[in-house]
Amino acid sequence: MESVQQVRAVWTGEEWELHFVCKVEIEVAEVTGEKTVGVDLGINNFAALAYEDGHSELYPLNCLKQDDYYFSKQIARCDDSDSEQATRLNQKKSARRTHYFHTLSKHIVQRCVDEGVGTIVSVRNNCPLLESKVGLERYRSRGSVAQAYRKR
Repeated sequence: MESVQQVRAVWTGEEWELHFVCKVEIEVAEVTGEKTVGVDLGINNFAALAYEDGHSELYPLNCLKQDDYYFSKQIARCDDSDSEQATRLNQKKSARRTHYFHTLSKHIVQRCVDEGVGTIVSVRNNCPLLESKVGLERYRSRGSVAQAYRKR
């Protein structure tokens, strides 16, 4: 019971659930990779990965946009936006979105492990390097965030 930090009672629309927030120690494996990858999180694409050896990977959000389009149409066909059917559709849409992000983030981490990446650099949109003309041109021409950061 010492690890329990908070208990919440949540109404799901049909029943009450208790959510326990616990503090848990997680064992972290040693980093074995020597390479660096830059990750740019975006609006139209979930993530763009740029490895220091020059190759890059793009993870688009097409399937989420398709889901949003589909579920919005289905919800609009419901008689009432507060109906049981609309609530179920919203829950299903949310669950699919959560599953997509969880699965994709696990995939990205596994790709980094497979590529021997030891350092992941996350790019913020307000990064001073990318705001400067030289930094932005270096980023665009090479397509590698990791290289742009290293040369800073």
